[in-house]
Amino acid sequence: MFRVKAVAQMLDVHVSTVYRLADSGRLHSVRVGFGKGGLRIPADSLNAYLKSLGMAPVETPVTDGDSAAEATNDAQVGEVA
Repeated sequence: MFRVKAVAQMLDVHVSTVYRLADSGRLHSVRVGFGKGGLRIPADSLNAYLKSLGMAPVETPVTDGDSAAEATNDAQVGEVA
């Protein structure tokens, strides 16, 4: 699952746009936590939305809430040459 900020960066839109897409039902989302909580976008939902726009799908995230690219960058930082 992706965080709203990560989806906004992938789509090159403001985070409020992602929230509007989720509120309108055009982009399926899941609430996590209590109260207001956080919003997560499942990878399959994001890919379905991208497909409807004629865009290429994204890779499934490999860590909690981070995109695969962010996880790869984190791994590279920790490597010792």
